[in-house]
Amino acid sequence: MTDILTAWIASSFSEAVQAFNRGEHDLAQKQARALLAASPNHDGAMHLLGLCALRQGRNDEAVAWLGEAVLRNPADGDRLAAFGMAQKAAGNVAGALQSLEQAASLLPHNAQIRINQANLLQDQGDFDKALDLYRQAARIDPNNALLRYNLGLSLLTLGQFEEGWAEAEWRWKAACLDLERVDFNAPAWKGEELQGKTLLLWTEQGLGDTIMFCRYVPILAERGVRVLLQAPKSLHPLLSSLQGLAGLFAEGDPLPPFDAQAPLLAVPGRMGTILQTIPGQTPYLHATTERIAAWRDKLKHLKGVKIGLGWRGNPAHANDANRSLPAELLAPLFKINGMDWIGVQPDPGPCPPPIFNAGPELVDWGDTAGLMTNLDLMIAVDSSAAHLAGALGIPCWLLLPYLPDWRWLLKRQDSPWYPTFSLFRQQSPQDWPGVILKLQEALSSHPR
Repeated sequence: MTDILTAWIASSFSEAVQAFNRGEHDLAQKQARALLAASPNHDGAMHLLGLCALRQGRNDEAVAWLGEAVLRNPADGDRLAAFGMAQKAAGNVAGALQSLEQAASLLPHNAQIRINQANLLQDQGDFDKALDLYRQAARIDPNNALLRYNLGLSLLTLGQFEEGWAEAEWRWKAACLDLERVDFNAPAWKGEELQGKTLLLWTEQGLGDTIMFCRYVPILAERGVRVLLQAPKSLHPLLSSLQGLAGLFAEGDPLPPFDAQAPLLAVPGRMGTILQTIPGQTPYLHATTERIAAWRDKLKHLKGVKIGLGWRGNPAHANDANRSLPAELLAPLFKINGMDWIGVQPDPGPCPPPIFNAGPELVDWGDTAGLMTNLDLMIAVDSSAAHLAGALGIPCWLLLPYLPDWRWLLKRQDSPWYPTFSLFRQQSPQDWPGVILKLQEALSSHPR
């Protein structure tokens, strides 16, 4: 090989890598293929072609190229790690775990490899081994905010709340938002005594989180704290029923003076809540008598067991594809005699027959509460509607994916957060048919 060709290969490979780093994957592939034409054994070009294929979702091609690059240089930990991620994407879990383990042994100070191992194990339901790997990664890279947040979620899922709440506080830095810099003219509340003082709680995440954690408002009020709550306006008709609430505001509303402030989801940790001390008393939210009466009248034509059904969550939720249930799978439930089905979907969308679709008539969440109070049972996926049923003290059968949100813990059929809940869990990923079968069995023996 001439010096000119050697220099061209080195320059072309550098340009291809730079194109990949800029996200120009088509250009990077073109340059890498040109390199292989000139130098068929260029394992760097093979590796780069594999990375491009992986980024573009051509997983089998990625495995082929990255595997070939590893064969030519099996002591390269970075290449083994990339090969493992391609194997994961292609569905070869065992191979991915083996490759990542080899990569970790070659690169003992690489936190990302252990994070990838932990994520893969957690996807398989092995939270204990995943937790150990998250801890290893955190020792290597203690200031990785996203890692620390995920460590917190893993701890919470395993019921290790004390440490889990503290790690979950890293979410603020992971989201490039420092809790102390929130634009309120009051210090952050860290859990200190506030008797006789005013505390502003503000919502930071979804509607379901707000419904779930507003339970702490009455608890704080009983301790002599004057509690203000800033929450989405759509929830105000519902949240106004909270005992001890001194003021309810929407984002942007003028606020009265307050002594301290905190995000609502931080309250359990700052109050020292552990698994054994979860305040599970319900109901803590209530529908108005007028709304209850209005929906009683609307449902009077239904003579069987009135069952509310929520099969879809928020489509904008990052995990909606796993949480929501395909409507066509519900058909076997409708063959059970003595049941009247009511669709409780505040969002517009198709409603499978023979459900009475109450969705278009639901004015707001206070109205939804009025409807639910007239139900004998609510069946729902992990959604705001399910949280509302729990907060109202309505019996609810909750349908959970194989990898549940942290708050539902693992392997339990009950929830310490909502005593009226029964949990129906997938036993393997996407096993909604198995969940429906369990529902059929439970409904067949349900009192008429």
